[in-house]
Amino acid sequence: MFITHDLSLANHISERAVILYRGEVVERGATEKIFSNPLHPYTQRLISSVPRLDKKWDVKADLQAASALAGELGYGAQIQTNLPAGASQPARPNVPALIEAEPDHFVAA
Repeated sequence: MFITHDLSLANHISERAVILYRGEVVERGATEKIFSNPLHPYTQRLISSVPRLDKKWDVKADLQAASALAGELGYGAQIQTNLPAGASQPARPNVPALIEAEPDHFVAA
């Protein structure tokens, strides 16, 4: 197992990949399938954000895209509001089921 935030390296050295968003699996399977055909919105944005050498970063646009994605996925402050009285850790939202989109390529429903 190799854990990294460097997607280029992960794509280069791994046969299988697991994509996590806020600690939950949103996509897993053969690295080639995930990187060539990302199906979950977070995976799509994550892979599209890998820096390229032929253009400059647009930090403001990247931050706006990340914020929009969090809203689309239903993540944000509302998760914190469902805490039981006296709870010290956030309640986990419903963990999405993974469906097999194609052989050896699973994505959160």
